[in-house]
Amino acid sequence: GPIRSIYRWQGELCDAVEFHCSIKSLAAHAAQLMQLIRQAHSYDTPQIIVIPVTDCDPSYAQWWREQVAPDDSR
Repeated sequence: GPIRSIYRWQGELCDAVEFHCSIKSLAAHAAQLMQLIRQAHSYDTPQIIVIPVTDCDPSYAQWWREQVAPDDSR
């Protein structure tokens, strides 16, 4: 759902309703994903953060690897 975001932009205090989006992919696709987000986003400087996975539940990790595998390997 929506979140409230309060921030300064170009000297103005802004209070906006935004939506959090979490995209899970391979690190190899990060640059391309960031470019696509910048092109589609209404903000000049959208918040884009890449967080490497250092640990997670093994069963989730296996499922995730299957989901991000190239189509020809499924």
